[in-house]
Amino acid sequence: MNQINCIVYDIADWEVWQHLQTGGSRKKKIVKNPQDNNLYYYKTSLYKEKRYYKYEFWSEILASKLGQYFGFNVLDYNIGISENEVGCISKSMLSGVPNHELIEGRQYLAGTDAIYDPDNKKCYDMYTFQFIERALQEYKIEYVIDDILRTIVFDSIVGNSDRHQDNWSVICLKTGLDNYTKQQINIIRKHLNTKVSTLLERVKLRLSILFIPNLNSNDYSAIIQQIKGIYAPIYDSGCCLAREFEDDALQTLDLDRYITKGVSEIRWETANSSHKKVSHFELICKIREINKKYAETINGEIARVLRRYNKDNVKGIVFNIDKELDANYNAYSLPNERKDVICDIIDRRINKIKKLIQL
Repeated sequence: MNQINCIVYDIADWEVWQHLQTGGSRKKKIVKNPQDNNLYYYKTSLYKEKRYYKYEFWSEILASKLGQYFGFNVLDYNIGISENEVGCISKSMLSGVPNHELIEGRQYLAGTDAIYDPDNKKCYDMYTFQFIERALQEYKIEYVIDDILRTIVFDSIVGNSDRHQDNWSVICLKTGLDNYTKQQINIIRKHLNTKVSTLLERVKLRLSILFIPNLNSNDYSAIIQQIKGIYAPIYDSGCCLAREFEDDALQTLDLDRYITKGVSEIRWETANSSHKKVSHFELICKIREINKKYAETINGEIARVLRRYNKDNVKGIVFNIDKELDANYNAYSLPNERKDVICDIIDRRINKIKKLIQL
């Protein structure tokens, strides 16, 4: 197994970018690394209604490292220390891609159906796999659906239950139209992909590539995709791996029941207007039934995971995740008993996925 290391970043002296904000419900901040001049996103575990999800930042880091091990394109999360508090930290997904922006799922969905308001609880039922599918078709980036499928398979492995419309994105070229309204930019975004898809635009782009030094014209397809939008690495996956349970509760936790009751945030559209949440495994089965190509993509992802899965390797990742953490922060370390439970959860979820591919 390739070594998967967890790095510790002490960000005490890093510049805080106060003018940039990020969404979500956890304590977080954007900081600039003085060594590489890149922006990083730091966040701690969730406090919610007087309840402290102490280990949530570890779930984020573990999901990231396990995702890398299984071959998914996931954002790399590591340990961050700020003001004697430990959390997780990740480099900005826009590092190394100037003149690009992150378009969150909510923008594609809201641009597809004006009724959809992601901030209105009454609209939550609208957030279905089929709605995502329609939105990607509307914006002519249907190829992103394969990445959505990979994300769903990944979530089924770690049990992430929070893949809402802000927790997946597409990295796109900036429109450069700051003086336009959001509605106007939304329309332009839809037609941008159509424009670069025409034969004339493709020829013009290919010709321009020939005059770029040290750039092989074989990179044409990659450049076209970059213009149309590239699915961002999987991120914000910390709502998993029993992070909501206190240590003493883990001792009596019925893991099979816990896994069976877990559901995906992405719903399944039904004939009536009530689109209920289903388990990750049921969602996978339903998607495979509606489209042969989707089934091939999902089955291929599951097959790769099963080929790579080794209990000892997963145990090595989990049990070594906090080994670089200074002894002064032992209060933030993961107890071995919890690590055992996490390994057991992964093993049981993998076995459930294995049964799916045998259906």
